[in-house]
Amino acid sequence: MRGRIIIILGALLTGIIDLSYAQTADEYTLYGLKKFDVNDYATAIRSFNQALRLDSNNTAAYTARGLAKIMLKDSTARADFDKAIQLDPQDPHAFGGRGAEKYWIEDYKGAIEDLNKAIQLNPNLATPYKTLGLTQMQLNNYDTAIKTFDKAITLDPYDGEIHCRRSEVKLLIGDRNGAAEDRKKASELGYNVGTAENYVEKGLITTNPNGAILNFSIAIKLDSTFVRAYNNRGIARSDLKDYRNAIADFSKAIKIKPLYIEGYYNRGLTQFKLEHYREAIADFNKVIELNPDKSSISRDILYFNLGSAKHNLKDHIGALKDFDTAIELNPNNAEVYYSRAHTNHELNNDLKAMDDFSKAIHLNPVHSEAYFYRGILESNLYNYKNAIVDFTKAIEINPQKAEFYNERAQAKGNLTDYSGAILDFTKAIELKPDYAEALYNRGVTRSVLGDKKGATEDKNKALKLGFKP
Repeated sequence: MRGRIIIILGALLTGIIDLSYAQTADEYTLYGLKKFDVNDYATAIRSFNQALRLDSNNTAAYTARGLAKIMLKDSTARADFDKAIQLDPQDPHAFGGRGAEKYWIEDYKGAIEDLNKAIQLNPNLATPYKTLGLTQMQLNNYDTAIKTFDKAITLDPYDGEIHCRRSEVKLLIGDRNGAAEDRKKASELGYNVGTAENYVEKGLITTNPNGAILNFSIAIKLDSTFVRAYNNRGIARSDLKDYRNAIADFSKAIKIKPLYIEGYYNRGLTQFKLEHYREAIADFNKVIELNPDKSSISRDILYFNLGSAKHNLKDHIGALKDFDTAIELNPNNAEVYYSRAHTNHELNNDLKAMDDFSKAIHLNPVHSEAYFYRGILESNLYNYKNAIVDFTKAIEINPQKAEFYNERAQAKGNLTDYSGAILDFTKAIELKPDYAEALYNRGVTRSVLGDKKGATEDKNKALKLGFKP
């Protein structure tokens, strides 16, 4: 859960003036702080810029400008805090500001170091404690976060946000009564504590999956039947490859709302990632039964995923049918043609497979894998020149794939271009030193060229790596 980080520049806030009367650096800084306080960050920055033109050593202006830049997600904010610290290594506000910047860019270790430094320099400032508590929340150090928020509240009992943040931690550790008390206090102080819906919306705009999960979890603590919160937490967990907990979230959403199409679909996608293809198929079929037209789910992608799961279970007839349906619904998806090509190959329909690879390439001219596999089919049909053209194109698109060089080398060897084959095998081995097949193939080619010593070395290395001729 991200909080709004504002460092109050104590002594400077003794009065607010109108910019039309500003003449000194401090007056421009004060005006900038006034604009900062009403969220007009662009105007605030312009005022801080003027202050720094008048006084290039004004640490308060650098710190305040850095904070305004944080709010505008301006990556140059760090430079302002660094400059302020260079000018005054004993300024707690500058360290607090840099700690806030590090918090926002998810450098939590660095944030803790700077915030602790700010507290060391001035242990009576509430804001560094507040930001430190937020950082500890992100690291799931909930007990420590509560203690930190306790200290912040002792220093500033009228900051409603601190009470709200502490309530969030209490919710996460199951202290519902304590959370309710803090939320009530925050509201009394005029802070908008937010509903479960608000926390879901915050989670959806949070770019950090862990931060998103934190927001969705708070929403669930506030409303244990909130289907969207479970669903979105499941998506965030899946993004972090925490597939089993993601499935638990999707299943909970489905239990609450048995006709929840998105829950079945997302659970199916996650089951697929775990290679639980039968379970994925069951979920995708349930989506079809419930009618995906009633949701935001794309029907062609649904059938594509269903076909992919069947293909992986070697149900190639079923997969082909689903890929056909996906293409009928959307004839412009290169990946569906690419996948159907593999299914056709498994069904010994190599000419149809080649046609599908060609369609994939037409729709996506930089699809290196489609060129590669079409090249393999060309080689299988003894069309080695065509195969070399495809392998070469694949290499142009992705020159770091060892397999591409290995296959082109074999095609060159079949055309008796043994020197060219050696070069390609060598490149494949350079990219993948434990590539046993390429080592063995180079050994065979060296043998043809009369290099018995090199041939023996390559073949022995390949056999040691487990290659079986």
